[in-house]
Amino acid sequence: MDEVKRGSSEKSTRLLFIDVAKLIGIILMVYCHSRGTAQEIVYIHGFHLPLFCILNGMTFRIKEGESSGDFLMRKIKGYLIPFIVLALLIVFCDMGFDGATGTEINYTYYFGKLTYILQNARPYPLWFVLGLFFSDILLYIFIRLSFKKDWLVLLYSIISMLCIYYFYKYIKSPKLVHSFDVGFVGVFFVCLGWLFYRNYFKKPRDFVLNRRWLSLLIGIALFALGALFTFIHLNQTGDLHDYFDMWGAKLEPGYIRFPAAVFCSFGTIFICNAIANPVMAYMGRHTLVILAFQQNLTIKLFQRYVAKGWYDQVKPFTDGKWECVWYCVR
Repeated sequence: MDEVKRGSSEKSTRLLFIDVAKLIGIILMVYCHSRGTAQEIVYIHGFHLPLFCILNGMTFRIKEGESSGDFLMRKIKGYLIPFIVLALLIVFCDMGFDGATGTEINYTYYFGKLTYILQNARPYPLWFVLGLFFSDILLYIFIRLSFKKDWLVLLYSIISMLCIYYFYKYIKSPKLVHSFDVGFVGVFFVCLGWLFYRNYFKKPRDFVLNRRWLSLLIGIALFALGALFTFIHLNQTGDLHDYFDMWGAKLEPGYIRFPAAVFCSFGTIFICNAIANPVMAYMGRHTLVILAFQQNLTIKLFQRYVAKGWYDQVKPFTDGKWECVWYCVR
């Protein structure tokens, strides 16, 4: 995003639909956390995190003349510092919430939360930020080792994804600390987004993105194809708890999970390009804050104080009340 020139129509369009896709992705995430039924979660989980990885890849850049150290520092500033700051804020907000509501503050519990942030794998919803950080680092390494051959970058990313896939399939190890395993999976999707914006795709990419009706049709077709993969697998297993899950390292069967994630993600992106507008794009620029606080603060406040009556009316969430998604997002 650092090299974006606001005067370029291609870049401006790109910024709009990427931010709109982020907004759609975060709404789907909140929907899963707050209201989604088991069957809906199977479909949404199948692509909403890969969608963010692909969008991240579309904005991935190595600046001209940038050293490895400079790149690392840029990523630390872009990912690790916001991760630490927001994670600490979440802990202190939880403490403040207990104090404000008359609940006895368990300092030992919250001290454990602070150490958990520094030493374990999945602290709060922000675990995904660490996954993106490691995905970017891995993609940078793969690009440097590719001898300017993009097919090698893709090959390295596929190997990375396969390594962690079989690691969990056969070794049955606990999740790796600090979402490092998520990086091995995420780099595959980040690489796809990065390849999408390479120069050799410029003509077909511009042809589709500059024609909203065509973008919408292609997006719907791709999304339907991805949903079909999930539908076929769901019919075979009948297990509503068997879904693609980067948090829990549930990746099998790969021949269903990964094509479904890719098709649904790109389908969503093309659809968002067709409906992109400045208002939705503006809302999509604040997804990190929504990610951080939607479970640990916003839902608590609305459930207990701000809109308790409203919340009582929309529970249980499986009743199909969309209002809960609105108050979680806003």
